[in-house]
Amino acid sequence: RALGGGARRALAEALGPYGPLTVAVYLRRPSAYYLSALQQHFKSSHKVAPPRVPAPLKVLRAYGALFGPKAAHPRVYDRSLLAEGDIAADFLAAYLPGAGLGAADLAPASRTNESLSAESMDILRAYRADFHGERDNVSALDSSQLVRVLARIDGLAEAPRPRLRPEIAEAVDYANPDALALRDQWGLVFPGLDYGRLG
Repeated sequence: RALGGGARRALAEALGPYGPLTVAVYLRRPSAYYLSALQQHFKSSHKVAPPRVPAPLKVLRAYGALFGPKAAHPRVYDRSLLAEGDIAADFLAAYLPGAGLGAADLAPASRTNESLSAESMDILRAYRADFHGERDNVSALDSSQLVRVLARIDGLAEAPRPRLRPEIAEAVDYANPDALALRDQWGLVFPGLDYGRLG
């Protein structure tokens, strides 16, 4: 995530005494990031964010300026590329090899970050507009409870995961050429992205 100036200074001061750091970074394909961020956003707002995402190179450079140019170690977040198809297993394999830990050794995470269906996202957005219209980017207990109920209903109904309309996904994916630099500098390739078109 991008950090403002105050947050950058606070992070540098807090972590400075620990010496050289590795910044573990997972990057989603832009359209996947936008959809995921929109889901998170609806938990505290009803406003639909414009279809754009932060420029990943700008974010990586900010961390490089903070902790050194070689501190950031980005990886692609795509289940087809993750070790064992799992973020915890991939993190351990990529950033803590030889630690003797496996994903099965970790306590199971609560499933609080599950994707909602498109229908549930819209119910949540409408609820926020009706009951918290003036409270933008403010969490509310009732909204969190609604998310849990909707996730449970989605699971029982075997509701499909949401997808962006193709023209919106394309507009987000091809709005910024950073993916070319990510490929050329770090060898990161987002599955399904047309790099010829991006160029």
